[in-house]
Amino acid sequence: MRECACSHVACYMGYLVAAHPHHDAPWLNYEYNLRFFMVANHSHLSQGASHSFDPEEQLDQIALAKACIDKGEFANAELIYRELIKRGTKEVKVYSNLAVICGLDGRLAERLRWLESAILLDEQLPEAWMNLGVAYHEVGRLDEASASYERAIQLNKNLVEVFYNLSRLKFIQGANEEALHAIEMGLALRPDHELLLMNYGIAMHLLGRADEAILHYLEVVALYPDNARLIFLIGRALDAIGQVDQAIELYSQAISLDATDAAMHYHLGITHLAKGELDSAMENFRRSVELDPSSAEPAVNLAMGYFRQGELQRSIDCLKSVLRLHPRHLNTHQNLQFVYSVAGVEYVHEAAHAARDYWEIVRSEPAPLLVADPAFLTDVGEKKIRIGILCAEISGHCVSQFIESFLRHYDRDSFLIELIAPATHYQQRSEELAQLADSIVALQGLTSVEARNRVMARNYDIILETSGFTGNTAMNLLAERCAPIQCHYIGYHASTRLDTIDYFIGDFETTPPEFAWQFSETLWQLQRPWLACTPFGPLPTAEPRAKRISPVLGSFNQLAKVRRETLAFWAEALLALPDSVLLIKDRLTASALVRQRIEDSLAQCGVDPERLLYLPLTSSWEEHMDCYNLIDIALDTTPWSSATTGFDALGMGVPLVAIRGSTTSARMSSTLVKALGHSEWVAESPEQFAEIVKQLGSDFLFQRHNKARFQNEVLNSLLYDAADLTSHLERAFRLMLIQNANE
Repeated sequence: MRECACSHVACYMGYLVAAHPHHDAPWLNYEYNLRFFMVANHSHLSQGASHSFDPEEQLDQIALAKACIDKGEFANAELIYRELIKRGTKEVKVYSNLAVICGLDGRLAERLRWLESAILLDEQLPEAWMNLGVAYHEVGRLDEASASYERAIQLNKNLVEVFYNLSRLKFIQGANEEALHAIEMGLALRPDHELLLMNYGIAMHLLGRADEAILHYLEVVALYPDNARLIFLIGRALDAIGQVDQAIELYSQAISLDATDAAMHYHLGITHLAKGELDSAMENFRRSVELDPSSAEPAVNLAMGYFRQGELQRSIDCLKSVLRLHPRHLNTHQNLQFVYSVAGVEYVHEAAHAARDYWEIVRSEPAPLLVADPAFLTDVGEKKIRIGILCAEISGHCVSQFIESFLRHYDRDSFLIELIAPATHYQQRSEELAQLADSIVALQGLTSVEARNRVMARNYDIILETSGFTGNTAMNLLAERCAPIQCHYIGYHASTRLDTIDYFIGDFETTPPEFAWQFSETLWQLQRPWLACTPFGPLPTAEPRAKRISPVLGSFNQLAKVRRETLAFWAEALLALPDSVLLIKDRLTASALVRQRIEDSLAQCGVDPERLLYLPLTSSWEEHMDCYNLIDIALDTTPWSSATTGFDALGMGVPLVAIRGSTTSARMSSTLVKALGHSEWVAESPEQFAEIVKQLGSDFLFQRHNKARFQNEVLNSLLYDAADLTSHLERAFRLMLIQNANE
């Protein structure tokens, strides 16, 4: 085989697909395979010249068309090929080359038709089957593409490029083990194949073996030190194991070698975001969108950047714009649902309508057929209640503090608890949580059908889903029922709108009966606060460390919560307590744009921006918690209220002034404060909020010097009573099973 010069560019696009299987645009560039076939001299494949003209004349015309192609005169070449076909040529390369020309200007259906004609002329030509597979792939006929590649391999097991193409197809299908097998077959033929070597690392990464991928990449980069894509992939793998600073360095190095790669800018933006560097992240997202306007992910992250900046409606509008271009892009739908979940009661109906569209798309995919896998089938005769916790937060995520509360205390004689992990996390925390459960069921690297089969084979009585529409969710698996009872708990604060989720577990404050209209699930209220916290470690001792002789108000909520509704409450409080300052701590305080938005909004209400103080991201959880010793009163946010930050503030002995709203997301703080017997700290209007803050602030020295006493009170309350929570959950699970049996 001989490759034309342009094949490297097109292979690069194909490699981009393999590295980023969720990006749409790279799949539009498969011409390199067809060009490879087009320029190859396959005169020995001719079925014989037509009897309607002289064979020498036919060869001359084919040579003339080839010369036109070499000069880029594709229109002239097309005219020659069409005339040859009209006169009855049987030369396979005429049909194949005409197909290439059609593909170059987007006539995909016509390209496919000519390739199919070429196959009819010679069914024994492996290159033709490979090119047909590429054409099928590009129009979304993936099963036919796979069959075409397999046929090419049957005809010629030494065709390296077909293994490369097959691996890309398997990546996009999520069949990463099969992709790895194809890569290994190709490398057995050409151990130095640059793209296959890189794809091998990608397969390792996607299979949850990022550490192995790094070692592999380091060997390959010694061979290809100036390969921007390879350097970028090393960054991806480092990012996956939490080496964020090294990842940023390598992304930047890759961009210095190739500044036109949209995916590199996108992932650099993602990594800046992880560090709280929102302004840098937004800059890279914008650059990625400029370079590749057709790709959904950069545009989605740009929209979510606006959300983090507090621009709710702009974020919603941008996400809707992405859906107009990519109506079936699931991640866009998921982010839109998350934004709606914290947007307030006025968005509930809009969210429900959008959720119906989402679940229709999810269910349009083929339903799985349960195939018994002896490695995963379990004994259904055991007496224990089998519960699978489908959880994307088996990591250092804040949600894990509440999962741990149950895992540490459940009755192991009555319940068998398994953690279902959609992704691999390279953290010690992940291992610690896994050891608390009976076992862990890993889904990393599986297709959705394989993952669903694996979950179904566990024969759960109940599946507890903890992520909702948050990052790395695997909730889609439950669209086809995987257990008799399926419920949501902990990590999401609005309805999933999935009709196979039976219950939403809350309490009488977060999910009261009057909220039923907002949910598709049946509301299950625990007779206590719906969560109990098990901190990551021992809390620092609560002690007064504020030096100011005036009240120090504070909010450590993520600044995406601090929108106009919250700022209206804060402004009233600051005006009511004119000698106070407000200490704001969040990773996004590093963003000048975010700070300016907050300051401008409060200034319009008459609050001097000099009264706002900021703390940056801290290096450890212990250091972060210790910062609560700098504040006297914690301020809530609305309509996305304090949950983890509420537990944190109260657990550090700081009174929390809660804002009670009309959705679950707006009631998380009020349920915490009420559980402590401090209903007088709950406000429903800016005026009430200001009055409560004023009353607490009038005796701020008492609050400051009684932190330790209040901390002890909170840590001995229901908010930190994990055993009590577990007993309530176990009783709920038993009642659910009884109700299900009686229906």
